[in-house]
Amino acid sequence: KAFLRCAIDIRNVDVAAASKAGVLVTQASAGFVTSVSELVVGFMVDLARGVNPATHFYHHNRVPPARIGRELKGSTLGVIGYGAIGKEVVRVAKALGMRVLINDPYVSNVETVPLEKLLSESDFVVPLAVATAETENLINEKTLKQMKRGAYLINVSRGNLVDEDALEAALK
Repeated sequence: KAFLRCAIDIRNVDVAAASKAGVLVTQASAGFVTSVSELVVGFMVDLARGVNPATHFYHHNRVPPARIGRELKGSTLGVIGYGAIGKEVVRVAKALGMRVLINDPYVSNVETVPLEKLLSESDFVVPLAVATAETENLINEKTLKQMKRGAYLINVSRGNLVDEDALEAALK
């Protein structure tokens, strides 16, 4: 007997109980790194250029208001967590000409910056840290206030990295 969790995060699986019952618990391989990285880039393009709001106007037979978009080239991307997805997002962002700031206290093979600097200087913030007790609500009322005005938060990681109540309050 086996249980395959189609995600890296298996915190919601009682591995000890499964093992005791003779059930092997395993998780998906990191085969989705490219997909998630491309999703981040797609979200950045959408947000920078206002694609989704313009599409909404057109779907309702209205002309969207003129808006100045932002190029990704020259924009600053802040990546929190430099695992497999973080590395690929950074690689693609640099290829697009973006300035990249990385925050990960557990890596030593790349230049990192304090979280406060990343938040205050980034046009796009992407939390990709591993979900642990330490990273629970990493993006919270305090850190949201540290973000650069007009910056975008793109959370394609585990939901528990972002305090959703604080995010909702900040958006209001």
